[in-house]
Amino acid sequence: MNFNKKQAAMLIVALFMAWVGNVYWYNHNLLKEPLFVKCYYDSPGDMPVFRYIQNATDDYSIICMSFPELDNVYVQCSEFERERNKYYKIKEITSSYDVKKVTKGKAAMVTKAKVFFTNGKSMIVDIGEVYLSPNINDKPLLKYNSGCVYNNNEGSVVAIASGNGVIKGIKDKFSINLSDIVKIELNGKRVNATEFPIEFKSGDTITVNYHFYFKGENDIRGSYFYKLSSLIDCEDMNGKKSDEFIDVEYCPDINKIDVKKLEKEKGGN
Repeated sequence: MNFNKKQAAMLIVALFMAWVGNVYWYNHNLLKEPLFVKCYYDSPGDMPVFRYIQNATDDYSIICMSFPELDNVYVQCSEFERERNKYYKIKEITSSYDVKKVTKGKAAMVTKAKVFFTNGKSMIVDIGEVYLSPNINDKPLLKYNSGCVYNNNEGSVVAIASGNGVIKGIKDKFSINLSDIVKIELNGKRVNATEFPIEFKSGDTITVNYHFYFKGENDIRGSYFYKLSSLIDCEDMNGKKSDEFIDVEYCPDINKIDVKKLEKEKGGN
């Protein structure tokens, strides 16, 4: 009888310790405030899509945001929950505002935003590097034909040449080195800086395969979001530049985002 009581007491202690451990670990993972996922965004004519992480139990949302680098212009937002796990949920923020009105008709790079929440709080956040451009090329040399995404970090786009031209290289408008993480194949052949320019003729099919490579789990760039629609630097045979809209996109799922590293990076800003 005493032996059974001892076993029961040990079981109760073990369950209590497990409960304490779970509570500690849960509280350890709680965010003190929402955490924005940096995005590197270049999609002429479009308002960007932003993403942020909040605790799974949080019940507030973003109602609008302003951009200090654009004279604090305000933009109304809508959001939806993209995915969640035990601790966090990722929300996606969109806006139907006209880019021309937001940027006053000029291209601009935006790195900060002030966001306003339904709970009355606001905060200034680092959004990465968002290139806003009101200019849309309605006569591209490479016309989109089809595309597909194989998984989170690779995909393919097929375009048809509408005229004779030259691919000069891969454009890089951001402070991070995109060529270090985005690998491009043209018509099945890996290309690098030494192989440009690449000529094409009207009617040619151009297949762009892309793959995002990150240097293991410690590479924080793998926790960012990328949408690069004018990555291909192209011009016609007369030397006239042509912005080509070939979507190259990377969006990590919630379990591939290193929340603790993002928190540490935010604390260092």
